[in-house]
Amino acid sequence: MQKFVPSSLPKLAKVQAGSTDIRVYSSANNQSEVSIAINPANLNKLLIGANTDLGQGYYYSTNAGTNWSGGDALPGVGYYSSDPAVAFDASGNDFLN
Repeated sequence: MQKFVPSSLPKLAKVQAGSTDIRVYSSANNQSEVSIAINPANLNKLLIGANTDLGQGYYYSTNAGTNWSGGDALPGVGYYSSDPAVAFDASGNDFLN
C-alpha cells in the first residue's frame, strides 16, 4: 500500500500571494465554491463548476484558459445548487456533479 503524499505531486500552476481573483465568465453573478479540472488527454481543455446566484454554473475552455464559454445555470435544469465537482476520465470525458 502506498501513502498519498500531496507534496510529491507536480504543481501545474502557482498563484502568488496577493494575486487578484480571475473571473473566467463575464457575469455579475456570484461564482463560489469553484471546482476545476484539466483534461489529461488534452491539457488545453479545462472545466469549471461553481455555485452561482442562478444555481449551478459551468464554464469550459478549449484553449488552456485564454477564452471561456458556459453559463451561470445548467441548461434544462431548474434552480439547483450544490458543492460543484468536476472531473475528466483518462479518455477525456468530462463530468459535472
